Amino acid sequence: MGGAGRSGSERTQDGDIKSVIAYDVLGRPTTTRLTLPSDDPLVTSGAITATSDQTKTYRLDGTPNTTASPAAGGLPAETLQLSYTALGLPTGLSGTTDYVQNASYSPIGDIEQLTLARSAAAGARKTFIGNTYEDGTRRLLKSTVNDQTHNGMLQELTYKYDQAGNVLSIFDSAPLSGFTKADNQGFSYDTQRRLTEAWTPKTADCATSGRTAANLDGAAPHWNSYTYTASGQRATEKTNTGTPQTRTYCYDPASPAHPGVHHHRRHVRRSHHAVRLRRNRQHDQAGGDPGQFYLPDPDLECGGQGRQAHGRRHRDGLRLRR
Repeated sequence: MGGAGRSGSERTQDGDIKSVIAYDVLGRPTTTRLTLPSDDPLVTSGAITATSDQTKTYRLDGTPNTTASPAAGGLPAETLQLSYTALGLPTGLSGTTDYVQNASYSPIGDIEQLTLARSAAAGARKTFIGNTYEDGTRRLLKSTVNDQTHNGMLQELTYKYDQAGNVLSIFDSAPLSGFTKADNQGFSYDTQRRLTEAWTPKTADCATSGRTAANLDGAAPHWNSYTYTASGQRATEKTNTGTPQTRTYCYDPASPAHPGVHHHRRHVRRSHHAVRLRRNRQHDQAGGDPGQFYLPDPDLECGGQGRQAHGRRHRDGLRLRR
């Protein structure tokens, strides 16, 4: 059964089949089925059945109302319910427990605060995520996390940008994060706004003069450098800490450099000489949002000396197979 202009199913190269088996009168998918091979490790382990259905309902204006998912991986079946403001902005999400109890917005629709809690019962402690924005550009300037258990901020991220809107730095004083040091991150870009350097300086100063291995610090010290091919694909990735190492990417010339607005999956194979990368283009014809993208981490599928580990990522989650 298919909706107008869509096929009813798609099959991945791993043998999974995702199909829409029911639509409403407006052609929106209401029941989506995922069918896994019988020898899939998730199936043979009993974590999930070979066939599982997810159902959706919609509000009159077309926004999502409920999403019902079956039990899987030790988690019970659950129906997620969204709530909205009179203007159609999401304000809450609940299922087997509450998740988002409230969302408040600026006059122009930016999220200013999220209230998270498992229950509205007395004594249930809440967590608050707050955001502030730059006037005019609406760029995120600060994001904070605090709760009703600790005193002070659990996280306090401060963002800085260049005039083009690229993020130049993210500073987190994180007094209660459990880290003994603040986390400072710096970024630089080429003229085409592609990331070329990412590093963690000792202080909240991302001047390029301080971008040295000796000046790295923070919760997870790193300094990575990136280069690109003439067509815009990643050419190299260099780690500058410890003994510097460079990873080189090799591409199949038959693969499209720019797959367009459809999903594409990126596969990486590691050899002694290079990382071989292949892109597969997938049109989302089974009820998904064609505007979404996913790019699996290159490290999910790599092999060396005759061994290969396969990584598979779906919008439904991440699965690894060896």
